[in-house]
Amino acid sequence: MNKNKVIIIISWTSVLLWLVLIFYLSFQPAHQSNGLSKKVTKVIVETVDKVVELEGKNKG
Repeated sequence: MNKNKVIIIISWTSVLLWLVLIFYLSFQPAHQSNGLSKKVTKVIVETVDKVVELEGKNKG
C-alpha cells in the first residue's frame, strides 16, 4: 500500500472517530454533560496557567 492511501485511511478513520465522539457526548443527559464540561474546563485552565507561569519565568 502506498503512502497516500495510508494517509487517506488514517484521515478518514480520524474523522469517523471524531463523529462518534461528538454523537456520544451529545447523547448524554444534561447533568452528566455539565459535569464533564466542568472537568474539561478545569484541566484546560490549569494547563494554561502552567504555560503562562513558565513563559513568565523564562522572560525574567
